[in-house]
Amino acid sequence: MCFQKKWSEQENERFENRFTKILSNLFTKTQIDMLLNPKKKVYKWQPQDISSAITLRKKYIPNLKHKDTYMVTLEKYWTRMIKVTVVSFYETYVSRRICFDKMYEQMVGPYKCVQTVVVRRLVASWKQPVYYSYDTPMTKQILTNIICNLYEIMYNVVAIVRDTGPSNVGLRRDLGISMDKTYFEHPVNIYVFADVPHLLKLTRNHFLDKGFVLPNEGANRMNVKLAAHIFSNSVAKSISYLGNKNKISNHNWKEASEVIQLFNDWFDLLNTQKKCSRLWII
Repeated sequence: MCFQKKWSEQENERFENRFTKILSNLFTKTQIDMLLNPKKKVYKWQPQDISSAITLRKKYIPNLKHKDTYMVTLEKYWTRMIKVTVVSFYETYVSRRICFDKMYEQMVGPYKCVQTVVVRRLVASWKQPVYYSYDTPMTKQILTNIICNLYEIMYNVVAIVRDTGPSNVGLRRDLGISMDKTYFEHPVNIYVFADVPHLLKLTRNHFLDKGFVLPNEGANRMNVKLAAHIFSNSVAKSISYLGNKNKISNHNWKEASEVIQLFNDWFDLLNTQKKCSRLWII
C-alpha cells in the first residue's frame, strides 16, 4: 500500500509538471493551479492573471480552422446598434490621505475627490471606465476629447449622464443646456440627463424639509433606497386608499397621491435596463 501511494504521488507530480510546462505559454501560474485544482479557492487574482484572461480569446483565434468565419460572426453580432453609448461621469469623495505608490516609487495625494468617466451601453450589456483624474472638474474640453476618441473607434455617443453637483453647473452652461434645450451638437444631438438616483434623493430631501419630518439626519439623506420608498407606488396607493375612505379628508391627499405616483413611474422608467419588465397588478 505504501509503494502504491508513493507511486501515485509521483505520477501526479509528473502530470502536474508536464501540464504546467505545456500551458505556461498561455496561462499564469494561478490559472494553471485553478485548472489543476478546480475546487481550490483563489483568494486574490493578481493583475497579470486578469490581463492574461482578457487576452486569451485573441490568442486562441489563430488556432481555429475557420477563424475568418469566427471574426465575421463576431463583427455581425457587435453591430453598430450595440456600440451606441452613453457617457456618465461622477465626482466621488476619497480619503484625504497621502499614499506611497510602490511600483512607481512616488507619493500620491492627498486628494479630495476623483472624477470618473464610464462608457455604458444603451441597448447592450457592457460598460467600461475610460478616464479618471483627481481633483479635476469635468470641463467641455475633457468631455469633447472623450467623445471624439470614442467616435474614432466607432462608438457613437448619444447621451451623457451627470450628477447635479455645483461643479457641473459651469459645464452645463458651456454646453448651452437649458430647460428648453437639453442637448448639444457633436455633430449629432447628444442629450444631457441628470443622474436619476441623485435627483430622487434631492426631491426626497426637499419634500421632507418642506413637509412632514421623518428620521432625516446624516447618511439617511443620501440613501437612494429610502427616497425610493417614499416616492413609491405603495405609498401613492395607500394615500389614495385612505383618502377615499375619508381617513385624511382634511388634506390634499389626491394631489399628493398623484405626485408620488408620478415620481414612482418616472424613476422606474429612467432606471430600467430592459424594454419590457415585469408588470405588477395592484
